[in-house]
Amino acid sequence: MLSIFRPNRAPIELIKDMVTYAWAKAIPGLAGFFGVLLFIHWLGTEEFGKYSLAFSFVNMCTAFSFAWFNQSIIRYFSKLRIEGILNSVVSGGWLFSVLITIGLILGSQLINFPEVSSISLLLVLSIAIGTFSMVLVLLQSNRQASKVVQMNILQAALFIFGPFFIVTYFGKTHESVLGGLIFSYTVPVILFLWIRGIGFWNFEYDKISSSLKKLFLFGYPLSLWFASSLSLRFLDRYFLEYFLGLEQMGSYAGYTEIFTRLFSLILFPITMALHPYLTHQWNNGQEKLVIKTLKWGLVLQGGIFVLVFLFLFVFQEWILSTLAIIAPGLNAEMNHVVLPIFIGGFLWQWSLLIHKPLELMEKTNYMLIFMVGAVAINIIGNILFLPKIGAIATAYTLIASALGYNLLVCIASRNFWIGKFQP
Repeated sequence: MLSIFRPNRAPIELIKDMVTYAWAKAIPGLAGFFGVLLFIHWLGTEEFGKYSLAFSFVNMCTAFSFAWFNQSIIRYFSKLRIEGILNSVVSGGWLFSVLITIGLILGSQLINFPEVSSISLLLVLSIAIGTFSMVLVLLQSNRQASKVVQMNILQAALFIFGPFFIVTYFGKTHESVLGGLIFSYTVPVILFLWIRGIGFWNFEYDKISSSLKKLFLFGYPLSLWFASSLSLRFLDRYFLEYFLGLEQMGSYAGYTEIFTRLFSLILFPITMALHPYLTHQWNNGQEKLVIKTLKWGLVLQGGIFVLVFLFLFVFQEWILSTLAIIAPGLNAEMNHVVLPIFIGGFLWQWSLLIHKPLELMEKTNYMLIFMVGAVAINIIGNILFLPKIGAIATAYTLIASALGYNLLVCIASRNFWIGKFQP
């Protein structure tokens, strides 16, 4: 059993990256946590509900437009750099992603879906988030963890001060908060491009068309996967608003944002550190070491979840009483959704490592099919049970969709764990 916890004695390099990424996520995680509390305080549950619906929609669109490229960069970064076409591929991939974003959001607004915020706010925010995520992926793939920390710290500070400034001068509306978030994601990107210089933009389509095509074919199922996974959050809010109204949807969204931020703070640094490390091992033919490292990461995350869950379970009453003081707008009658939200959030976070075998074996189509099944569970569960038993149905549907997805992934990747890596 000890070998599970020691993938080649858990290399110091990997541990250092985890610690560094923990710092990279600690300040943004805390900023996000306190930001949610402040947004609820500024806006009230109804306006916060509108913000949450709009922001989840933007994240879904951004994932659809940019995730294919970000994941492809992680997978092929070293190869593109050796070939000397990295800058040109990045420029072309960014431009293509922006065009997808424009088409997607304009198309959705033609049918008034969703009926929140202005088109320009949604469009600019999506491009800003996507570009910021691309910059982080480039730094992460280049093993520049310290720069990832710096970018995250700057964005975290602006995540609070940007909305605060605009809300103060333009009014306490969800659109003011969205405008502040545009500022918080745009400034770090501008600084990055200024430091890198104009020469970073080097778009030569003739030289990179085949590479972009390869990256798109690898990444588009992942883009659809990320968009589908984020659609779960959007659909939860959509159905809650439809069946229960904005106020209850806003309270549920508040609890979800607060407690799922814990995963960003505690577990995601492990995922961030493992992704490039596992890819490097795989590309160098170290398949057995990949299995050991992945098992180590899964057990580590599982152990952390058990400890945090026990703490939350034992001190739940005190934690919720404190939240009632800090964010009095939250509906205390919905406290019962907290533990199911926490469990479902962990299971989805865990899935980022559970499906890694399929990603490494380039079987991303399976991931997409299984995610579509999870979305179907979400839709059916909300439609059937939300009108009958209330918001708790949405929380348990979150667990059911995660369990269904992870189970199907484990079945599809069973040969990986015994060393059979071919179809």
